[in-house]
Amino acid sequence: MPGDENRGRLSYWLFYAQRCVAYAFAEVMRAHCEERGKPYVITPPQWGALSLLLAQDGQTIGTMSQKRGVDAPTATGIITRLEQNGLARCQSLSHR
Repeated sequence: MPGDENRGRLSYWLFYAQRCVAYAFAEVMRAHCEERGKPYVITPPQWGALSLLLAQDGQTIGTMSQKRGVDAPTATGIITRLEQNGLARCQSLSHR
């Protein structure tokens, strides 16, 4: 989190609000999976990736990383965890 010297700045509060929303969303997703007896928890980044795939199946890691605003190795990790949980399937192993 940004230092105390930035507390009066809009960027500080936007960052803080984003973190609060992300944490709350993660807790809701964890509880949702737990209530349904799922052996996995979908994280907010995984949910974002699944949303992209729902909108347009067959996207490349590069396209998904650009749309989500993360680098390709991060996107690869997200997709790999979704694959491990049986929630996504890569059509090609070229992303590894």
